[in-house]
Amino acid sequence: MRPEDFKRWRVQLGATQASVAQLFRVNRATIQNWEAGRTRIPEAAESLWLRQAQRWRQRPEYGPVTLHYYAGPKNILTSTNSRIEPFPTNDAALRRARDLAKQTDLHFIGVIDDNDEPIWMGDQVRTEIQVMERRENRTRTPEEVEAIHRAIREIQDKIKALPDRDPTFTDKDLYDEYGLPK
Repeated sequence: MRPEDFKRWRVQLGATQASVAQLFRVNRATIQNWEAGRTRIPEAAESLWLRQAQRWRQRPEYGPVTLHYYAGPKNILTSTNSRIEPFPTNDAALRRARDLAKQTDLHFIGVIDDNDEPIWMGDQVRTEIQVMERRENRTRTPEEVEAIHRAIREIQDKIKALPDRDPTFTDKDLYDEYGLPK
């Protein structure tokens, strides 16, 4: 990742150098050095940043976004009923998608942000609708809990590989951050 891309993404997401440093468990000077090109951005940090940027765009309050969908045959090239609807937030777009999902011949192309970056594509929209409904009901399936635990273990491994890691950060902090049972 190029330093200017890292900085552009950080600014685009509205994150400060201090908040990014906290996310990566490094000090602010490390972020300044990465953005200035004085030190190379580690691959683990790049991977974490890309994942975090996607998660940031998937927040319910993120917007503006556009919902793209079409009705009719599964082949978008033959469909004449494609629709594009703008929304102020992901939450509003997903609520509309949830209402539309009740139609049997409806297909989602995706939810796209105003920078033409995909937030969810195709069947991911339906999956996110299910996640939203479960979140509203405050339940998690055992598979979701296991997937979260796997993701946390993966993040833990990547964090441990980062230089200047905060030694006071513990596994308990990750579990608390995600509200998971231990």
